[in-house]
Amino acid sequence: MQRLNGVQKINCAAKPKSEFMHVYCNSSTDHRNITEYLDKENIQYYVVPSAAKKPVKVVIKGHPIDYPIEDIKNNLTKLNFRVDKVNQLKKFKDKRPLNIFQVHLMQSENIQDIYKLTTMEYYIIYVEKYERKTIGQCFCCQKFAHHSSGCKMEARCVLCAEAHDSRVCPMKNKDNFTPKCGNCGGPHTASFRGCPNFPKLKKNNPWTILRSST
Repeated sequence: MQRLNGVQKINCAAKPKSEFMHVYCNSSTDHRNITEYLDKENIQYYVVPSAAKKPVKVVIKGHPIDYPIEDIKNNLTKLNFRVDKVNQLKKFKDKRPLNIFQVHLMQSENIQDIYKLTTMEYYIIYVEKYERKTIGQCFCCQKFAHHSSGCKMEARCVLCAEAHDSRVCPMKNKDNFTPKCGNCGGPHTASFRGCPNFPKLKKNNPWTILRSST
């Protein structure tokens, strides 16, 4: 941090959190300068998008199960919402589709109006904020609370904990293979929810029994 502020003249502050150091800056220029410096020095890091860039996730209830996803996207677009994507949610245990649709909306001036919608075509609908059941996990490094799109950490296989992409793991289809967790070293995959290092949400956080289909 002394090098960033004193030598590089980048205005930023830091806060230790677990095994990482969270770095905060006040401008997009400082943000760009920090990432360029870290890249130049080959320092591993990940980026958490600002709230202004994160999509707003909502769920829409009230449509029949077989209602076309594209129709939801088109109807919302006609109302001047910036729709990124629409998913149909499924039950976690048996993967049965539900008549609940998750919508990702990009930031816009009218985005809060999404919660005022009560009808769509011929159906009475309810729009609610989408709440995750678990903390997000990066598909690249297997760490938590960030996504692979902003990850510059060393790749870590979800199956064997080696430094390669999980999709090309040589142990993937081998019989009698014992997985290894890249987070705790235990005999399970890094995505195993029973891992002692898997983050737990606070008890007062809202939970949902639903999972996205993607």
